[in-house]
Amino acid sequence: MTGLTARAREASRRAAPTPASQHYWLMDSQTAYVLSYDDSGVMTQVEARTSQPFIRDCCRWRDDALSEAIPVRDYMTMTMRKESGC
Repeated sequence: MTGLTARAREASRRAAPTPASQHYWLMDSQTAYVLSYDDSGVMTQVEARTSQPFIRDCCRWRDDALSEAIPVRDYMTMTMRKESGC
């Protein structure tokens, strides 16, 4: 199976947090596209970055996040149970 896999984690579980303002797409562990947003949350710019130290940071952030993430379906089930008090 190819394509994207959606996973989620609670923000409070971050072991090694990504800077809160840093949103990016990582392509083949070689290029990161850094996303910028205006005050209303609209994406305003995408900047390609290939600096190896930055790419290594992005790969580490990705790996840390994936090690703590669960499938979205499981996350939604867990969240619904918490909200219902079960």
